[in-house]
Amino acid sequence: MHPEIFYSVAAQTYVVSAVIFAAVRWFHCCNGCEDDPEYYYPDRKLTCLFYLIPIVLLVYVVEPLTEETKYLVRGYYPLTHFYYCAALLLNYFGTIKGWRVWKKTVWLCGGLVFSVLAVLFVLAFMPGEVSEEALWTVEIVAFSVGVLMMGYCAMAMMAVWKSLKEIVADYFSNPDVFPTDYARMVLYIPILHAVLIWPVALSGNMTAVAWLQIVLSVFNVAFLIYTLPSYRKKILEADISTDSQKEPFKMQPLKIKNVDLIVAQIRKVVEDEKAFLNPHLTVSDVAARCDFSRTYVSKVIKEELGGFYKYVNSLRFRCLEDFQFKNPNISLDAAIEQCGFVSRSGYYNARKYADS
Repeated sequence: MHPEIFYSVAAQTYVVSAVIFAAVRWFHCCNGCEDDPEYYYPDRKLTCLFYLIPIVLLVYVVEPLTEETKYLVRGYYPLTHFYYCAALLLNYFGTIKGWRVWKKTVWLCGGLVFSVLAVLFVLAFMPGEVSEEALWTVEIVAFSVGVLMMGYCAMAMMAVWKSLKEIVADYFSNPDVFPTDYARMVLYIPILHAVLIWPVALSGNMTAVAWLQIVLSVFNVAFLIYTLPSYRKKILEADISTDSQKEPFKMQPLKIKNVDLIVAQIRKVVEDEKAFLNPHLTVSDVAARCDFSRTYVSKVIKEELGGFYKYVNSLRFRCLEDFQFKNPNISLDAAIEQCGFVSRSGYYNARKYADS
């Protein structure tokens, strides 16, 4: 196959796979998710936007042999992909966790990335009019911004990883509410992109770039299939971001008398009123019913009761044992649902965490 045709087809394949990804992500929702797609797919809008941006590479599809379009396609991947990864990680998990700062950083970094991309895109329409030195300078700027975005992406990955380590113990009472398995999987994507993109971009070899585009096209299809189902289970009964805005910036030390009072209130709500049977119980739910700040309630549960996740699920385990003893003919799935677990997998995940 002639190199020009190969380069053009490879780029076209990548662009088409990205556009299909955006279209399916926008129009498709799994059964049960149609009523609130923004909850079940927090990054849906931003994902669709980012997967439409490769349309700028159509100029390379048409003219794959001009120096200007070559610089565009070589600069595009290191410039944009690490920013995409960071923004989507922060969008998805920041929405779940109620982070408020991520939007400002995404806009700020996006302005930098798309400014450089706009320059590369405009130069692609000026074949033979731009000096090699000017093109090389713009490419260096694109690569430099790409390195910065890789650092930004690393910060986003660290934030998600930190949340993974603390999420089950500090906020949610059921592991199915925060998509931990999905979080672990997507954390590998920036690493994979770094391994694929940087060697190819730095080599300047257009055949390697074409193969990279084919590999990324296959990745787009695989990732689309993987992300079609929602990895969030059911809507939480408390709004995380609203609650977090009400918390004081600094906590005052709690007196022993106050600690005992808060513990008594927590036990009243969670144990006496059987709030632990709510499979989507959160610290915010308990705090609202105790009339104390979530910060104080979380602190007391962690220090006096061993942590929210451990405390609530210990009550569920005890409930399950009693329920099975009194109802020996009831199936495990039915018993699990009666005792505050989302599902069988949620029960086994909770048991696994408790035993670790």
